[in-house]
Amino acid sequence: MNRWDTGGQAPYSRFARDLQPLERLQLSRAVFGSVVAVAERLSGSSTSGWGSYLLGDLGAVEARELHLSLLRVCGMLVDEVEAWMASAAACAVDHTADLGHLASVTGVEHADVHRNWNQRRDRDQACALVISQPWPNPDPQGAPTDSHYEQDRGWWRIGLAARRSARYAVVVVDHVIRRVYELDPDGWDSDTTGIRWRFRATGAAALSEARVDAAVEQGLLPARLGDSLPAQLDTGCVPWHFLSAATRGLDSTVWKPDPDRSELDARRDRPRSER
Repeated sequence: MNRWDTGGQAPYSRFARDLQPLERLQLSRAVFGSVVAVAERLSGSSTSGWGSYLLGDLGAVEARELHLSLLRVCGMLVDEVEAWMASAAACAVDHTADLGHLASVTGVEHADVHRNWNQRRDRDQACALVISQPWPNPDPQGAPTDSHYEQDRGWWRIGLAARRSARYAVVVVDHVIRRVYELDPDGWDSDTTGIRWRFRATGAAALSEARVDAAVEQGLLPARLGDSLPAQLDTGCVPWHFLSAATRGLDSTVWKPDPDRSELDARRDRPRSER
């Protein structure tokens, strides 16, 4: 059965529908065209490398390199799409969606949605904001600067629940945590539309590594500076809900993954050959 087949019943979300055949074709062609263009550059082929391959004009080595480059780009794209989906799920939940809505619009089984994108607001859960910043940006891997702070603080589409519960903002550049801010709970400012917000951090600066480590040991953060986090590559800001160290029953001096964390996170920890 097609995963979008609802057995004649209305979808859980009234806005959920499958793409029409023409829409799927257009999307496939658009994505494939972009992927091929990047693969041609990686493989050293000309801009007509794919066309040459289809005509049989590429030698074995050139064809091999082109297809290996396609695999490399597709692998990166899979990771990025998974990060986009996690971001969209978190934002949808922050705007009153539930797991049923997520299952309806993705065609994923409820159990898998619960495992991958569970955003329950349990009493013992903590919340942080994950801010994705693209690379390159001003000295992205160097020491935090005033320009970083102004760039990181906003403006973001963040719901009321996340603004009330988030204690920290974690800045990720190229899937690596580079900066962490402690949020001033009374320091949210809205723009003229009242839709986008920016935060004020305690001390108007990023936390030192020692203070981030202390927050991890207290169960207030689940990851440290330099840890990998599968956030999207381009600019974005989403809430991140996690269980405290005390709730996990773990040694608070060493952070380990929540056993109920998403399969996506677990998959990223394994070598690509074992995924």
